Amino acid sequence: MKLKFLLIGAAALLTACDAPTTPSEPAAAPADQAPAADTAPAPDNVTSVKVNGLSFDVRREPGKNFVDVWATGPRQPFYLADLEAAARAATGCRAKMDLGVLAVLGFEEEDLSHVRHNRKSDGPFEWHVQVSC
Repeated sequence: MKLKFLLIGAAALLTACDAPTTPSEPAAAPADQAPAADTAPAPDNVTSVKVNGLSFDVRREPGKNFVDVWATGPRQPFYLADLEAAARAATGCRAKMDLGVLAVLGFEEEDLSHVRHNRKSDGPFEWHVQVSC
């Protein structure tokens, strides 16, 4: 079980490496403070949806064929299918998540709620979900 958590964490770090950074990112909040992204009002391109009683925020940048999905609210188990359903609910498009190395390791049916924090931006971990309309 510890090995699975280690592998999920390692895969999350590897998949986060391709996320672009901007020089205008806010300064990191102190470790004992909740990430600002969980409490700040949603920008115009972020849609809040509920899937199976779980809350997700979905951000879509114009002209992109993917959305970023992250869990909000209290920590509850969520799965690949929940992320794809949140993307579909927010966009009205077909949604498919490419797990990459996680798929090879057999994590399609694993609880993804353990990967909730992005240390690089001090905000929630954002899952990339491909969409096609």
